[in-house]
Amino acid sequence: MVLFQNCGGFNSSDLSAIGDANNPETIALGKGLFEQNCAACHSSFESTNLTGRSSDQIRNAIRDFPQMNVIFSNFSNENINAISVALIDKANGGGETEIGDSGRLQFACTPGSISKTPLLKLNNREFKTTLNFLLDTFSSNLKNDADLNSLYDLLPYDSIQSESSIKEQSQLTTQLQTIAYFDVSFKAGELVAQSNNLDSYIDGSTCLSENSLSQDCHRQFVAKLSSQAFRRPVLENEVNSISNQFWDNSLNKEDQLILTFTGIVQKPDFLYKIFNRGNSLTSALNTTLLTNFELANKLSYLLTGGPPDQTLYDLATSGQISNEAILSQQVDRLLDLPEASATIIRFFRESYGYDVYDDFIYSYAYANQDNISVNQLKANINDELDDFFAHLVLNLDVNFSDLFTSRYANLGNINLARVYGVSSTGVVTLPVERSGFLNRAAMLTKRSGLRASPIKRGLHVLEKVLCGEVGAPPPSAPTSLPETVNVATTRVHTENISQVPGTSCNTCHSRFNPLGFAFESFDSLGRFRTMEDIYDDSGDLVESLPVDTVMSTLELGSREVSANDSVELSREIASSDKAMLCFVKHLKEFESRIAPDQSSHCQMNESLYELQDSSKSSGTLTGAIKKLILSDEFRYWSY
Repeated sequence: MVLFQNCGGFNSSDLSAIGDANNPETIALGKGLFEQNCAACHSSFESTNLTGRSSDQIRNAIRDFPQMNVIFSNFSNENINAISVALIDKANGGGETEIGDSGRLQFACTPGSISKTPLLKLNNREFKTTLNFLLDTFSSNLKNDADLNSLYDLLPYDSIQSESSIKEQSQLTTQLQTIAYFDVSFKAGELVAQSNNLDSYIDGSTCLSENSLSQDCHRQFVAKLSSQAFRRPVLENEVNSISNQFWDNSLNKEDQLILTFTGIVQKPDFLYKIFNRGNSLTSALNTTLLTNFELANKLSYLLTGGPPDQTLYDLATSGQISNEAILSQQVDRLLDLPEASATIIRFFRESYGYDVYDDFIYSYAYANQDNISVNQLKANINDELDDFFAHLVLNLDVNFSDLFTSRYANLGNINLARVYGVSSTGVVTLPVERSGFLNRAAMLTKRSGLRASPIKRGLHVLEKVLCGEVGAPPPSAPTSLPETVNVATTRVHTENISQVPGTSCNTCHSRFNPLGFAFESFDSLGRFRTMEDIYDDSGDLVESLPVDTVMSTLELGSREVSANDSVELSREIASSDKAMLCFVKHLKEFESRIAPDQSSHCQMNESLYELQDSSKSSGTLTGAIKKLILSDEFRYWSY
């Protein structure tokens, strides 16, 4: 097992000190000692945030805090090491990974386990796509209405932004969203009621072309619209109930249709991805097999962000969607649709957080060295990686390592071309120092200003690419680089952080600083350099010093990995099981919209094996996506 390291940074002495980290007796001893001696201040072992603490870190805390010194005065090294082992095991998910038969790292899997299924609403993107799908059944022009699209633009923000990613919110509907959904739905209802194509909407009947609306015609309208809106067949008693709910013979035809359309698309069956409607549960596992229509919906929303098209609906009607070969063909077909591109882009944005920055502020003089317009650049660096991921995954069908080695780019304007030191826009092959997405501007501009930030760059790689957990810095942590007597590079300034008297900063910084140092050949705007320009407080250039990009880390596995620069580091990450494990975690979270736990491990292993097997044509990123969908777990709802 590779130890999951949280704000502890293990060096060789740590590994030898803790002995057998897999020993259940040592873990149990550590848990007991923690409950007896630490829980009063740090909460119980199960609740504490003090995960992944090395034995050295615990000793430093004992030394620095008198109250702890009293408690631990009679503790042996073995006792302290046992607590460390238990906290490390907790940070690792209590045995999250194991070595598989292939000798590769994999998730520790309990066969038969299925992760819980949350109730998910349509996010704004899916709400718009689904409502437009309904409008298209009346006329393809309705969704282009200017007032409707203005209301779409006013939908309340439904994403959650952390320091490192922006994720679509699928589990919360606010009062403001409910009001906005109603406004959009009412406008869509007006467009439907005023459509010139109503006479052909109900199959085999032209009753909607009459000046007045009969109750029977209204019922036929409800039957078809609700089936389309709910993305499944609607039972007769449901049709009767909905029709009775919205029928009002005092209303004219137009108002009656507006009321009915608005009401149907405000129902939970439209607003939520309901994959289970009272199906019987398997008593042993509290799970239920999805119906064919539920499976079609789950597949379509995952890959295209919208409801099933006619092909999927017909396959669900015939029952063929449950055939694995047919389902596999449909995954391929949906990934070929234009809508899949937006889904792939959203997945990578949420997974690797390249669209999140500090304030994007650069002085005119700093950017104008290469005649770069910073305002235009900010949006373009996101667009570049959007296209990078969509093109590699959907058009080139690449494997995992290609994400970290490809030099493909589609540069949208001259500003980014100037950052990259190339003379043309459009599709280009970038210089070797730009190999992979980690060496692109969106990943490098994590802190604007005159100095780059190896801290932010390294922490971002650790957390988003390797899924390493790092706790919040202690209150005593310095918030800026320390002053130095002599002019020095950013790397030297950063290394001095770990030497601040009275702190144990290096415990955390030793984990992510080296990852950031590999990227010191890029300035804060992402331009390649071999010399770092040093500026004084007034912004005047005072010196140019050689950059140092040599680094080593234990964060990629059980052995120390060294690299001379970010290109070599990217290659090491590309073959790292930890990076692949992290990618699969992101994939599962994107599918379920909740953080995966041990009940997801068996399903995630199916995707992981695809990534690890690059010797065959199916060992691709689309292959990993397909394995997740073709797994038995994908077909179940679990309570």
